[in-house]
Amino acid sequence: IVGAGAADALAVARAPMAAPHLVRKAREGRAEEIVPCVGAMVCVRRLGEQNAVTCLMNPAMGREAAWGEGRLVPVARGAARAALVAGGGPAGLKAATLAARRGHRVVLMEREARTGGRLRLLAAMPLRTRWGLAIDSLDAAARRAGVEIREGSEARAADILAADKAIVATGAAWERTGFSAYRPEREGIPGAELGFVLDIGAAAARAIADPASLGRRVVILDETQDALAAGLADLLGGAGTQVEILTPHLFFGDALARSYDLSFAMQRLRAAG
Repeated sequence: IVGAGAADALAVARAPMAAPHLVRKAREGRAEEIVPCVGAMVCVRRLGEQNAVTCLMNPAMGREAAWGEGRLVPVARGAARAALVAGGGPAGLKAATLAARRGHRVVLMEREARTGGRLRLLAAMPLRTRWGLAIDSLDAAARRAGVEIREGSEARAADILAADKAIVATGAAWERTGFSAYRPEREGIPGAELGFVLDIGAAAARAIADPASLGRRVVILDETQDALAAGLADLLGGAGTQVEILTPHLFFGDALARSYDLSFAMQRLRAAG
């Protein structure tokens, strides 16, 4: 744009949060190293929450004095270790990449067929396809750094004990009992153990494979106010399922509102009935 004379200057807003050196890397022919902004809007949401602004794709953003470019210290000669990372979600991929860049010999084990973790569920939802770019970027960076990635391979105790250093990045599980801070006097929802009651991770995985697999009528109880509940409702509603969302919050999608996603989500949910 500048070179063609269409403008004297070009201002890029969020992209340098994810990739502070994107102009230099592009100029040097290193475009494959540029971390993409995927529009997660974590930056904007945190600003609205009066928290320190940071970036989903770049945890050093806002912490450059400690973690920025040039702050990564290589290990001393002879001090490299065999490191095992269990879990190939965003945290595991990032940790493996940084350890490898410092000079360690890193193996990452991911029990699923592909890396990505929870981001894969989100990337499969309507309006969230760009999150697939986040997985691709994190995975490619790990491979460029020399990480040995073993997909479809679950880390066992023997694997962990055989490593000099082990990082467990297997994530968290959704609460299955229905326990809620809004009802602290009870341990969960009566009947939560029944077969047709699912946590949202399991429900989303089934819906991605076959939206009809959850039945003709689905109730989503949502306390997170985040993207996955809206995405699941969108996916199911678009396939003709009758969906109802319940929430103890004053309105649905509070977190989506803070990231400016709610208006787009509500248009789709309304259209799907």
